Amino acid sequence: MIIDIFVIKLPVRLLHFVYTSMLGLLYIIYTYILHVTGVKSAVYPFLNWKESSGKALGMGLFFSLCGAVAGQTVAYGLYRVRLLLQRSPCCYNCSPNDCGDENLELSNSPTEKQEKEGFENVIFANDGVKNSNDAAEADIV
Repeated sequence: MIIDIFVIKLPVRLLHFVYTSMLGLLYIIYTYILHVTGVKSAVYPFLNWKESSGKALGMGLFFSLCGAVAGQTVAYGLYRVRLLLQRSPCCYNCSPNDCGDENLELSNSPTEKQEKEGFENVIFANDGVKNSNDAAEADIV
């Protein structure tokens, strides 16, 4: 899960805990069905429906709701760390020219090196790509 948060570019929202909570509640219902049908009453020591069904229900609800919120909070925190790492290499809220590196500047024209080497497959930001094949075959600057 930790690697997925940093590698896959899916957003994580705090309210996504609802989905995990629903799965936890479905699991509690499933263990209760196992108890009623006589298959197994104690899936885990804290989910022992035969000895104490009230305790099993309370613990199940606690873990499915509070555990989901805690897990989603950790995932959201890691997501925010990923967003911070993806920001500008110099600072959090500044333009590249404010960072003290004169080599970093935003430009819509080719650099001297690109003009000398004759980059033919370079698309600049103001050129406007007409289809996705142009962008896939060329380097976008």
